[in-house]
Amino acid sequence: MTFPPRFSRRIFILLLMLFFMKYIIAHELAHLIVKRHTKKF
Repeated sequence: MTFPPRFSRRIFILLLMLFFMKYIIAHELAHLIVKRHTKKF
C-alpha cells in the first residue's frame, strides 16, 4: 500500500505528537508524586 506523501507525513507528525504528549504527561505526574512525597517527609 502506498500513501500520498502529505497524508503519511500528517500521520507521522500526529504519532510523534502523541508520543511526546505521553512523555510530557508522565514527566509532570512524576514531578507531582515527588512533590507530594517530599511534603510528607
